[in-house]
Amino acid sequence: PVSNGTNNKPQIINTNKLEKEIYKEKEPPDKQIFDFWNSQVVIKEKELNKRVQSAVSTALKSFTLEQILLAIERYAVVYNSENYFSHGYELVSFLGGPAIRKFLDEGVHWINYCNWLSEHQTNKGFIHNTYTSEQIASCISNLDEVEV
Repeated sequence: PVSNGTNNKPQIINTNKLEKEIYKEKEPPDKQIFDFWNSQVVIKEKELNKRVQSAVSTALKSFTLEQILLAIERYAVVYNSENYFSHGYELVSFLGGPAIRKFLDEGVHWINYCNWLSEHQTNKGFIHNTYTSEQIASCISNLDEVEV
């Protein structure tokens, strides 16, 4: 069981189905992660070199492909949000350091961002209207689990 990214409850995930839905093609995990990272408008990696492949391989020993992609997506959301977070990671340092954990369900950066986002709500919704309903739902479901 792994976290499904929308709450802290474990769920059995059919990774083959997930990979087909997200990627439409089967590619090696290092290529999928590299391409996904570069698609998220964070600090771009120029090439899928041995350094990046090694970082991906190491990260896959501790995290599932889904968890890595979720952390990258959340980092991009937080990084690209206005006036909140400006620390730019390179892919290798993101995967090889503590950063990846900080953007998963119980990660301090993700929880703090969700709290910050909830404080910037108005009666009409979120002040920053660039968030998808899935991103907002993910934040709100995570906030339900946080003790105040």
